[in-house]
Amino acid sequence: MVVCTRVRVPPDEFLLADALSERPGVRIELERVVPCRERTTPSLWIASQDAPWVTQAVGGDETVDEVEVLDAVDGGLVLQVDWAATSTPFLDLIAEADATCLKGIGTADGWSLTLRYPTHEAFTASYHRCSDEDIEFSVESVRSSAGIADYGVESMLTEPQREALNEALACGYFDVPRGVTLQTLADRLGISDTAASQRLRRGIQKVLSEQLG
Repeated sequence: MVVCTRVRVPPDEFLLADALSERPGVRIELERVVPCRERTTPSLWIASQDAPWVTQAVGGDETVDEVEVLDAVDGGLVLQVDWAATSTPFLDLIAEADATCLKGIGTADGWSLTLRYPTHEAFTASYHRCSDEDIEFSVESVRSSAGIADYGVESMLTEPQREALNEALACGYFDVPRGVTLQTLADRLGISDTAASQRLRRGIQKVLSEQLG
């Protein structure tokens, strides 16, 4: 059974420790799936529009061979990175377990990583290896599912919450000005306006906790 786990590790156990230490307030997000064995990723996003600094800091990091600024998006920069053939004990254990990194958010305080293991046994073995080798990390959550494809907002929302958020988005409830009232949205969902408000509030809270927590 596939296992997805969220863990935290110090910057020097994963990637871009040098770049993260230069500016304590910076935030780096790995985009899309990151195959840890090949040390490659389609792109990463960094919360800075200082292109010269980004190119120097990220490009000069010991884990990076080459970096290219692709675009400015959402107040930050999207980068294409070629990773160097460097490693850490934690990265080696991820590779040995055939795990895949689905999501990574890095700050000067450390990396929050969502890892997918092919079996529960693989995760357990990797967990014990980390403990045996005194690798500094903490497991925040573990989920198992035979058909899991991602581990994030979609897996956290209940079906009614997902339905309410999708309907609210589709009918313009979040637009300015709003396309429909809360009562109209509730009528579309076949529930009371109080129930609709609670589903939206709880669903949004989960989305924000996943993305900003």
